[in-house]
Amino acid sequence: MSDYNQFGNTLREIRKCKGLSQENMASMLNISRSGYSKYESGESSPSIDTIKEICEILNISSDYLIGIKNDDVLNKETIKNNPFEISELYMYFNAYSKKDDTFSLGEYKLVFHDLEDKCVVDFCDTNNKIYERGFIHSDNAVAILVLENYKPNNTRLNVSEIIVNISEGIQDIYFGTYSSTNGEYIPCIRKCIFSTKPLKNKSTILSILKLADSEKKKLKQTDALYLNIFNLEYIEQ
Repeated sequence: MSDYNQFGNTLREIRKCKGLSQENMASMLNISRSGYSKYESGESSPSIDTIKEICEILNISSDYLIGIKNDDVLNKETIKNNPFEISELYMYFNAYSKKDDTFSLGEYKLVFHDLEDKCVVDFCDTNNKIYERGFIHSDNAVAILVLENYKPNNTRLNVSEIIVNISEGIQDIYFGTYSSTNGEYIPCIRKCIFSTKPLKNKSTILSILKLADSEKKKLKQTDALYLNIFNLEYIEQ
């Protein structure tokens, strides 16, 4: 196998496991789809600068992509399009209402659309109004959802990230975080609870979503917020 073919096969395999199409890659690289497809078929080789861009998009090292080093970033047994294997997941966090200038429990939904080579995710309210749309990446430990504004004509730039601990859970309840920006582009990260069914005890949910003493201590020591989504011992039904 030629070096070009080896590079192209590696690139194709990683792209598919990241849930991206050739059109997605071509658009992000600002080239034509046919031009990009030649990288994967071995008909042409990208420049050094283009290889750097590809690695940034796929979040991998250039050594791994060109076959110098095996970073083991691609584990077919652990990468899943939709690890929840359901069409909807309820999501709860302490939400701010600009209209009332108050915080209260926000209830939203993540709606999954399983396609052939990826899973599209809609971030909706309980009336199915879509706010953001994106893709899901996961292994056996966490699911990471990267979302953007749903409406293409929305002038406000916003990219959100949801992380769900899928390795631990209590009766189809999961713990995680939601990071985004508010209307003034101020970054915010919140604890979240995810459930396969609607939850009723709102006061209990709000108490669980508060910062733990250990998290407050870590924040004071490091000036960085570390949210523990893997310690579920204090979550009770």
